[in-house]
Amino acid sequence: MTVLTVLSGRGTVAAPECEMVRVRYHITVERRLDGVVAYGTLSGNPDGLHPIWLQPDALLQMEGRQRLNISVTDLIGADAMFESTGNVPEFKPKTKQVRKPLRPRGTGGG
Repeated sequence: MTVLTVLSGRGTVAAPECEMVRVRYHITVERRLDGVVAYGTLSGNPDGLHPIWLQPDALLQMEGRQRLNISVTDLIGADAMFESTGNVPEFKPKTKQVRKPLRPRGTGGG
């Protein structure tokens, strides 16, 4: 087992015949012998998460429009545990853009 990345942020989770729920997520993506899997926690409105927990399949939409097919495996109050179903997309780590320093005025050719 090798941890590939750990992600956290805000997003939404939805399931067939259920209303979409805004959540905070924390995801661990691992490479195992049988492939890449993801699992983690969701925190949100328990009244909204409960019907999703009763469904076998759900969709987590994360920041950056990345999507992950999940199954909610446990629900305790406002916290839900989940694991991925199907293929796990490649998650690229967020990179910080580095700006080039400005040249001081009066320097340069001319």
